Amino acid sequence: MALPTRGKPSAVAPTPKFVANPVYVDKFKQLKGMTKLPDTKYAACQDGQTDARFLKDKPEFSVITNYVAIDKTPTKLYEYSVQYADIPMPSATPSGPARSRQITQASQKRLIFRALSGLDSSPLHQKHDWATDYTMLWSRTQLSYTTVSNLSYIKQGGSSLTIPSVTFTFQRAYDFPAGKTPDSKALNKSIAGVPTDSHNPTQIITALNALLTQHVKDAVGDDALVQVGTNKFYIPGSVRESDGIHILRGYFSSVRPGSTQALLNINPTHAAFFPPILVSDFLRLAGTTPMDVYGDPKQYLRGRIVRITYERPEDDNNPNRNAEESRRKTIASFGLPPSKQTFDVGTKTWTVKEWFVAQGASNISDEFGCVNVGLKPRLVVSANGTTQPSQGGELWIPAQYLELEPHQPFTKKLGERHMSLMHAIALRHPGANQASLVLEGLPAMGIGSSTAAAALQQDLGIKTGVGLLQIPVKFLKLPTPTYRKGSKTVDKANWNLVDMQFPLVAGRSGKDQTLYIIDFRRPNPADCGLWWDADDLGKDFLDVAGKHGLNYNLVKSVVHRGGSPTSNDYDAYLKQLGVPDPTFPTQQVILVLLDSDNAQFYGSLKTIMETQHGISTICTVKDKMAKPSDKLLQTWGNIALKLNIKTAGKNHEVMNGKISCFASIEADIMVIGADLAHNDGVKPSVAAVVASHNNDFTTMLGSARLQPAREEIINKADMTTMVAERIMAYIKKSKKLPRRILYYRDGVDESRYRDVLKIEADAILRAY
Repeated sequence: MALPTRGKPSAVAPTPKFVANPVYVDKFKQLKGMTKLPDTKYAACQDGQTDARFLKDKPEFSVITNYVAIDKTPTKLYEYSVQYADIPMPSATPSGPARSRQITQASQKRLIFRALSGLDSSPLHQKHDWATDYTMLWSRTQLSYTTVSNLSYIKQGGSSLTIPSVTFTFQRAYDFPAGKTPDSKALNKSIAGVPTDSHNPTQIITALNALLTQHVKDAVGDDALVQVGTNKFYIPGSVRESDGIHILRGYFSSVRPGSTQALLNINPTHAAFFPPILVSDFLRLAGTTPMDVYGDPKQYLRGRIVRITYERPEDDNNPNRNAEESRRKTIASFGLPPSKQTFDVGTKTWTVKEWFVAQGASNISDEFGCVNVGLKPRLVVSANGTTQPSQGGELWIPAQYLELEPHQPFTKKLGERHMSLMHAIALRHPGANQASLVLEGLPAMGIGSSTAAAALQQDLGIKTGVGLLQIPVKFLKLPTPTYRKGSKTVDKANWNLVDMQFPLVAGRSGKDQTLYIIDFRRPNPADCGLWWDADDLGKDFLDVAGKHGLNYNLVKSVVHRGGSPTSNDYDAYLKQLGVPDPTFPTQQVILVLLDSDNAQFYGSLKTIMETQHGISTICTVKDKMAKPSDKLLQTWGNIALKLNIKTAGKNHEVMNGKISCFASIEADIMVIGADLAHNDGVKPSVAAVVASHNNDFTTMLGSARLQPAREEIINKADMTTMVAERIMAYIKKSKKLPRRILYYRDGVDESRYRDVLKIEADAILRAY
């Protein structure tokens, strides 16, 4: 087999007329607004458009869900793992050992499977009953043979590459016998229950999800939607430009067990993408607000796909250099500005600027470094033993002549401004989400139309309902929030707290409880007569707090008027206020008046006050304080609720008549909840556990630990110590061990449920 070489650009005659022609900006102008949906609050479904199979007795109330029934499944599925042979590569030095390259990127595997589907001698040729996630393959029928050798496929840039072999190794077969039971009920039993060594429901769900994903690509077109991950598809025409990024609307589906049969859950989703603009424009944009919060753009642009915008000279060796597939390249690295970045052609050394001027280009800008869209420079050991970057194989192009391909996910954790924009677009009324599912989501996922339904059943053996399931509902009896004197009636999840005294407050018999305030507000002439001094605000709050039973009678405040406060500033303020050391369960709480809603300032404040000093804070912003006293009642009520719960009080009791709603729950039960918060994929994630410590479940105390970035399962040692801390808090409050523990877990992919049982549940038992 001929090994690929690290080629150098050939010397060619200058192009008579240098032409740069970016295309994506104009294409997106045409796409924008093509797929607008009604922003309605009301249901989009009319009678007959939903799947009403469960409305047998015409109930008084019903709801339309985001589920579609699965009525028929394949009777058998064969599962294979996929192995890709390493591709031979030239050695780093003429006398060095041979090297190879592994196929790891999903984009490369996708191109390999595209070649497999079109190859006459492939076991997948003209076969439509299979699906793959490029690591595993599932098929309704057994593969005729399992190895394809010397497979040539077209890479992203248009060139050809040969992989020595692709091998499919049989793993297992799944049987869904119908017998006397309808297909979907048999499936429902297969995908429900606790995973065991002999039966793992998550594996079956993964296989069926892959089949449905394949159906989306077959029914709608492999390139008609933007696929991200295994089961998320985005609508190209739904783009919303948002201060340097694009936000697209999409949909994802997953198979779930139901109470009586298997279901397909379909949800709307939104995600951020790079804008399809010139790389030079993006680099310029990345230095402005709000894009500047993401750091050096050269770091997160590496690996992104770009399009060469100019017409390149063609010769006998490169007759198709200007074909669209040959224009697509991947950013490997960044270099020096065009007037300083050099490369060799034969015995001559060129600067990038000299080369492009020789081709007829003008106005070559040195504003940004050149972009290497060839091979990534690698470190090699020279004859004298020193390590230096290799030369050759790089392709340096000025940033102004490359444009970002559309629909590439922006994977940085969104900053405050972009997150706010994302929320404004994605958070919609349920009726608007339903309209989105009916008018766009179901067709996009290949469900509903007779043609798509026929293909799904014929090729993959799956039959679904034609619309969203509509199910009967009943209203539960409303609970009664009860206070020290009297109770309240709940109306649409709201009730009025005016003058209601909390059933339990900390320090009710104290004589000198003090409200501590740190004031970070900056006076503004526009505030006019609505500016309150911190002491006056505190006294106004105490009037309201007293009516809720909180016994505060003193106000102490300190004002900060400088720049960002340091840890030493906080130390000085606590000393100036005379805040006593916190002692469990009576926690010290400080009211903090912020100038604005600044996430970075807020995070720093919470870190210093709560983790270094062990003192809780309640924050409110200046705008909420710029009101007359009678307009502050709701704000003060909300702060009173937080203050009481943070000082180990109880805000209300939940009653069913004169009996506690928790009376029927067995005594001495501890409720634990856990989740992880992820950063940008580089910084550590945060694992947190909260747990009740009394029998009315009104107060939850928490523990937190740092975890490896993006890890979904909580480390067993950390989980054990966090749960042990919560159990000790329960014992300190209740004077005994909990008899049972209920564990609630959020944020875990279905494929990791078994790990939760093996690692986290076992850690809870160890802690107990």
